Amino acid sequence: MADKVLIYSRFPKTMMVRFAERFELLDTGGKPAREVFSADELGGIRAVLTAGGTPLGAEAMDLFPKLGAIVAPAMTASTWRRPPRARLRSATVRAPTQLRSPILR
Repeated sequence: MADKVLIYSRFPKTMMVRFAERFELLDTGGKPAREVFSADELGGIRAVLTAGGTPLGAEAMDLFPKLGAIVAPAMTASTWRRPPRARLRSATVRAPTQLRSPILR
């Protein structure tokens, strides 16, 4: 019997097919888990697969007594949005003054 994995976010179908080869997937479809599945089904969840965008609070965690892992797959460069570049302020660069220390003469 394959371990049950709760899909807590949306992922590409190609990624889901790969996970489905090894695990029994329960997809919430973006809804709270307790609204989609019974307590018996949620009690057997061994891992939660999330992208991190959907909050997973303490109340939700209490639904999974056998939970062993929360997994957030790495995002690829094509799906990751880069933050805007910060504008650099131009600064005046001054040359260092001559050292007048007796040690350096």
